[in-house]
Order: sequence, then C-alpha cells, then structure tokens
Amino acid sequence: METKKKKLGVFRFGDYYIPFLYFVEKMGYELILPPEDEETLKLGCQHSTEAICLPFKILLGEYIRDCEMGAEELLMFSGRSIRKGKRGGACRLDFYPEMHRQILHDLGFKFDIFPFRVSMILWRKLRQNNSFIESLRVLRIFLESIRLYEYIRDLSYKYRPYEMKRGMTGEIYQRLLNKLKDQNSLPALNNLRKEAEETYEKMPQEKNREILRIPLIGEWGVQNISALNKDLDIILGELGVEVRITVKMTDFLFHSGSLLSQILNLIINRGDIHAEALKNARPYMGHYIGGMGQEAVGNAVYFAQHGYDGAIHMMPDTCMPEIIAKTALANIEQDFNFPILYITLDENTKKEDLEKKVGDFVGALKEQRKKKQ
Repeated sequence: METKKKKLGVFRFGDYYIPFLYFVEKMGYELILPPEDEETLKLGCQHSTEAICLPFKILLGEYIRDCEMGAEELLMFSGRSIRKGKRGGACRLDFYPEMHRQILHDLGFKFDIFPFRVSMILWRKLRQNNSFIESLRVLRIFLESIRLYEYIRDLSYKYRPYEMKRGMTGEIYQRLLNKLKDQNSLPALNNLRKEAEETYEKMPQEKNREILRIPLIGEWGVQNISALNKDLDIILGELGVEVRITVKMTDFLFHSGSLLSQILNLIINRGDIHAEALKNARPYMGHYIGGMGQEAVGNAVYFAQHGYDGAIHMMPDTCMPEIIAKTALANIEQDFNFPILYITLDENTKKEDLEKKVGDFVGALKEQRKKKQ
C-alpha cells in the first residue's frame, strides 16, 4: 500500500518555485503552492505589524494560504540559516521563521517547520527517500535547475530591449520555464540551456537600438519577487534598458557557510560573487550592517566602474540596512558621477507611480548620454 505523502507548503519567491517542483517530489512530499499575488500580499498585511517589511508580509500571506490548503509542513526561509559564520544573520530576516510560526499558531494552524538551507538537515530529508548516490544526483540537479532558471531570466533581460514586438521576450521566457518544470537530468538541463540561447537569439530584434544598462541593487526580496516590484524588470526592458539583478538565490545557497554548500560549490566551481561585492564596498562601508546593505554598496561601485549608465536601489519600507546603505551610495554617486534612483516599496505602491518614476529616470539618462556624444 502506497504511503500517503506529507503536504509541504512552499513559497514562490517569484519564479524560483519551479526548480522546487522536482526537488520536493524527490523528497517524498506533496507540494502546496499558493498564488503570489495582490490577494496573498493583502492577507499577509492583515496579520502583520505595520512596521515589518514587505517580504515578511508576502511570505506570511503565502504561509497562511499554504495552511488553508492543508500544508502539514512549511518550507521557511531564515537569514541565520543562510548566512552563517562570523557575519551572523541578516537583519530581521533572522527572526522571520519564529515570528511567522507564532502568528500562524495564533491563527490556529498546526504544522512543522522545514528550514530551507543547503545543510545536513536538507541532506537527511533527501536520504529518507533516496539512496546516497541518488540523493547526490537530486541535489545537484536541484541546484543546477536554479542556476538555469537564473540564466533563462538573465537572457530575457538581455534580449527584451531589442524585441521588435512587445511581449515576445515574455512569451519565450514562459515557454522555457514550462519546459524547465519537466527536466530531471543534467543532460536535459544542458540541452535546455542551449535551446534557450538559440531561441532568444532567433527572436526578431532591432539590433541597432541604443540601450541603457541599469542594475537593480538593494534588498533581494524586492529585486526578485515580481508581485512586490510590479514587474519592474519588464517595465525597464520595454523602455530600452538591459536590467541586471544583483542578488540571487544562488548567491546564498552556494555560500551559506555549511559544509554541504562548500562541497557543492567546489563541484560546481561557482565564483564567490559575494566576496567580490564586499571587497568593492570597503572604501565606503567596511563593516557589516545587516541585510544586503554592504552588498548594495559594493555592487554600486562595481557597476559604476564598468560602464553602466546608472543603478536603481530598491528597498522595502523600514529596511534599516538599506537606509544606512543610502548614505554610502550618495558618496558613490558623487565620486563616480553615477546616477542612482532610490525606490522604496510597500503594500501601497502603485504600478503607475513606479512606471512614471522609472520612466523619468530612464529619460534623464538617455538625455545625459546624448549630451556626452
């Protein structure tokens, strides 16, 4: 008789949920995946204190929906579980799981917590349903799937400014993500990577367009979750901007400090992007301030030195590390003549207001470029 699968509630975190589909199945769970939309955010806001940040609220909304859909266990993100070692955890993210747990219990939900990190806890979960060799294979495929997802997304940022028909890049992106859901081997992932490159390249393009290059720096939740940033990457791409997201999930998974993450990092041979950002930040911010504040400063220096037209600093309202980082960013603006647009997001942010603000910034950068020519 087949054993009944335990229901696991998972956060979406934009489209990052896609690599989790295969991974959760191999761990023997039934996946619960609520929508990440305005209603989910409203639900999280309803049960959160007003002063807490936007990523906390949308995660809480997703967990509530997970529980309402019958989740018996919740995959929970915590800063301390990801950023180990002498740097400690990351701002209030350290306390998210405990705060979420208490709120959910007060609402009457019963569940177990599955802390998400590349560690021996994850390994033991895999080993409950898989052999040693199969567990290694599953973990490798899971991490490579995340890397491939990020690569497909980066390609969409590269090609969208050149698309001849608006929305064409988005259609290709969605088709590739649908295919990614079904890949469960390294050869299949490699083939999809090649297909992604070829498909984007064949898309009808106006190659002679002059585009801007603008990275998104700041807090990683609002960088990566489209429900929070109102599809800012698409807005910018359609304005003729090649976007770059600077803090990704792999930046944490491969440098969590755990023994397992160190072994996998050696196997995959991924460079330490995180260390490079901290090095660049030292002249302006030589110490850890929590969250991604130091990374925001270091990334701004890097892009100012490498010919980018400007940057957009994104933060959820009340995010103290990013508020502190803005002081250093102002100095970088002056030293490098590097324009930075500051965007603070909360549950009341309107897409139209964001489009106007970003459109004005992009227009100013284009005028600035014309004057230099």
